This record gives sequence, C-alpha cells and structure tokens, in this order.
Amino acid sequence: MIQARTGRSVFRHPFLSLHAEDVLTLLHWTEGRKRGHPLGYLTGRAFFWGRPLRVVPGVFIPRPESEVLVAALLERTENRDLRVLDLGTGSGALLLAFLLERPRARGLGVDRSSKALEIARENARRWRLAERVKWIQTDAARLPLPDASVDVLLANPPYVPEGWESPDPAVGEEPPEALFSPGGVEHFRKWLREGLRVLRPGGVGGMECSSVVAEPVRILMNSTGVAWSFVPDASGEVRGVVFVRSPGSPEPTS
Repeated sequence: MIQARTGRSVFRHPFLSLHAEDVLTLLHWTEGRKRGHPLGYLTGRAFFWGRPLRVVPGVFIPRPESEVLVAALLERTENRDLRVLDLGTGSGALLLAFLLERPRARGLGVDRSSKALEIARENARRWRLAERVKWIQTDAARLPLPDASVDVLLANPPYVPEGWESPDPAVGEEPPEALFSPGGVEHFRKWLREGLRVLRPGGVGGMECSSVVAEPVRILMNSTGVAWSFVPDASGEVRGVVFVRSPGSPEPTS
C-alpha cells in the first residue's frame, strides 16, 4: 500500500517519511481491506512487470503470478517485427509487458468490455506504448481477423469453474465475466480454437489457466496436435500453457 501511495518501495527506502495525508489515506485503504474490498480498487492501481497499472471497479486486477506466462513467451521469441494478439486484455497487463520487452513488436488487445479497453488505452499511454498497440471491442471467440495473421498469441480467458467460492471476499467484487466459465474450460476451448485459427504456422501462443483445470486443459491441448507444455508459477502450480502452431493443426475437439 505504501508503494501504491508514494510510488516508492519500503524495501528500497526503509526510512521513507510519510506526510499526514499519506497516513490518512493508508488508514482508509486498510479499513477498506478489512471490509473485504480489493486493494487494487482502493488504490486505483496494481503493479505488473515492475510497473504500475491503473485499475478500476469492473476491470480485472492483474496478478503478479501471470508474469510467468509473459516470461515464457519472451523466451520463445526474438526482438523482431512481431504481430501480437492479446485476448481478454483487461487492463492490458500481459500485452504491454510483452511489448515493453520486444520494442519492434506491435500489439492488438481484444476485450468485450469498453471499460477495460478504456483503462488499457490509458495504461498504454502511461507506459509510452500507445503508438504500438490497437484495441478492439469484440468477442475473443469470434475475431474479425484473417487466418494466420498473428505471430504471438496471449490470452487470459475466464477459467474459474462456475460455483467456486474464493476464500478471499475481495474476488467477489471483480467482474465475474472475467473469472468464471462453465466447467472452467468453456472459454479456454473457444479462445484456443479461434487463437489457433489466427496464429500463423510456427507462431507461439500462451494461455493462462490453473491447476484446478489442468486435466481438462491437458485433454484440450492434446486434441490440437500442437507442441505444448504447462507453465508453472514460482510455487510450482500450473499457471498456463505455451504452444507452437504447427502447419495443419486441427481444431480442439473436446
């Protein structure tokens, strides 16, 4: 919270002085957290890839664990003219982090939420990436893009099974359409199918998921014929999958 208020980390500035208004704001945020409100909505920001992102109610708050998916795709790409597509872009976190590390790449962020795209545009301006990214409000399962038109695919589909209750009440304030999916994999399946359609042969993709849906995701990925693997987070839990689009890869059948 102190970093969100002052822009400085207490680990780097252990003797940081706070003004009276800073203390009052921190007390207000602390009370908000006690009442179960998400910290990101209280402060208006979340940190991703070492940088602040603006978030507001109605926009999914990016998790730092998702950085491993960006890192996995960076390991599999070079700094060249890449066309990058981000499905379910939300605040733009995944796409902007990737573009930051690949200066020659250009991106397209897709989301059904106009509010999310508004915030993503603002974050792109703040990260000085606005000229290299465009945004489209549309269904990620029905993209207005030609076949084999992108080099890199990023996606964070809803993958929490419907009916699941989080032990953290703050999750209940985030947009349910960004979290929940029938069976935990319905959106994953549809987005994967459409992503493979627009991804060029030899292109690389990364989609977020969790250990909870690892087995149905495994079945889906094996049905595509692509070379793929799970991406673990720092705790060893499944955080996503990465894959390479091979020529003639079939659509998911499960």
